[in-house]
Amino acid sequence: MVFTGRNSTVTCEVTVRVPAPGQTPPYVDDRVRVLKKVYPISVYPNPETTQLLTAKAGQNVVVISSERNVSSRPTTGAIVSEKFTEGQIFPLGESGILTVTRATWRLVGENTNLSIEFPTASRTRLVFGVPGVAELVHDVAMALTWEGESYNWTFIPEKSSLVAYFPVMAQTRFEKFPTGIIGGTSRQIKVKEYEIAVAGQQRIVTPATGIRFDPPWVLAQAQVFPISPPLAINRLYPNFVVMKPDIVGLSSEDGFNGTLAYDGAVIPDSQIRFRLYFAFFALKRPARYDPDTVDWLVPASEWLNIAAYPSPADLVDVEITPSDPPPLPEGQTLKFEAALVPKPNLGEGRIDKEGGTMSLLDWSSTVNYSKH
Repeated sequence: MVFTGRNSTVTCEVTVRVPAPGQTPPYVDDRVRVLKKVYPISVYPNPETTQLLTAKAGQNVVVISSERNVSSRPTTGAIVSEKFTEGQIFPLGESGILTVTRATWRLVGENTNLSIEFPTASRTRLVFGVPGVAELVHDVAMALTWEGESYNWTFIPEKSSLVAYFPVMAQTRFEKFPTGIIGGTSRQIKVKEYEIAVAGQQRIVTPATGIRFDPPWVLAQAQVFPISPPLAINRLYPNFVVMKPDIVGLSSEDGFNGTLAYDGAVIPDSQIRFRLYFAFFALKRPARYDPDTVDWLVPASEWLNIAAYPSPADLVDVEITPSDPPPLPEGQTLKFEAALVPKPNLGEGRIDKEGGTMSLLDWSSTVNYSKH
């Protein structure tokens, strides 16, 4: 048995030369060939490499996880295929013992102000003292005792994992945002652009560019094992979140447009709260969740209020001219003119006898800043 990544076959050939007087040549060669199958002891982490990024301020702890596996099939037929940790012992049939003498995470390269909480655990936490990048590998060593002989082996990694803590600075501009909504209706929320700064790099994401990065947005590359996959962002995952009062997510196919529906139910303070988040990786979340407890969700706006009105809603005033008519003598008449106008801070426009337009509960060209 050997520490390798594939099966091997060893050929042993013996030639016996027997004298044969009177012949030419005066001997006969008798050959014996024996093929011996050599089964490997294979060590492989799953996944081999990982690329992780935490981008929320204060979330300087990243969970790293990779199962370490060993497999072998000794000639005795006893199959070993197990996850392993440091100190474990695996019997190899009746002929050998495999001992894991070392199995740990190891930082490589110039890593400062960070630590691995439990280095020997397959799942543990990487703690950053300051923003930066960590390059890690699996440090594994084993000892094999086989039919009285002893062998020592050290796993030689070829690739490394990259983990980073880079707080994000985000700025969101809305193309259209409603200041209010009437029961039984729905309103559109339109994002004009996201402006994002990560690790000293800045990108502006618009409907024209889309939420995918082609080529990927590379944030860091491995220094010790340069053939490793870089830490890169392939796309944004915007999350439209409302609180009314339960927190729910709004669907958005393109990441820029969302639809808010309101059934007219009573809401505390008559305010629906809205906030925009995004992630750099796909997330699986329950239907109801608190986005501020999800490490990978980065706020991209502050909480914004949308006033909730019953149906029908009292949103307009009747403007009469003259507004304060003088006293009229008996028998005389006075002609009034009336127009519909929005109540203060609820819209703009005017509709009178000549016609006109009115916009209610709309807030356009809004800029909202959020730094995290």
